[in-house]
Amino acid sequence: MIAVMVLVETVNGRSAFMESNLVGVSPRNCYAVNIDILNQIQLADQRNVSELELHVPKGDNRDNWPHPDYMGKNICQTLYRDGIISRTFDIQIVPDINMNKKYHIPIP
Repeated sequence: MIAVMVLVETVNGRSAFMESNLVGVSPRNCYAVNIDILNQIQLADQRNVSELELHVPKGDNRDNWPHPDYMGKNICQTLYRDGIISRTFDIQIVPDINMNKKYHIPIP
């Protein structure tokens, strides 16, 4: 009985298993935003900057979730630890509605 219920929920077309993002942005656009953010950080690393203003889409009005204003240090340390960038540097998060427009993300 449980297997039948799972099968029905999986194929019923009611979007029981929707993409996992907060505002229904397409997976293609989510990926494009991630690549844009990664490119900004890698370019800053190549240019040997000591600080980067990282432009991210405008999120909620509390802490800019899902790209919160406190993510700069963590993302830099993670990319360094994983060998994606060659060093760490300060990253300041800059919510930018132009990113929302570019990637068709609703502006809260």
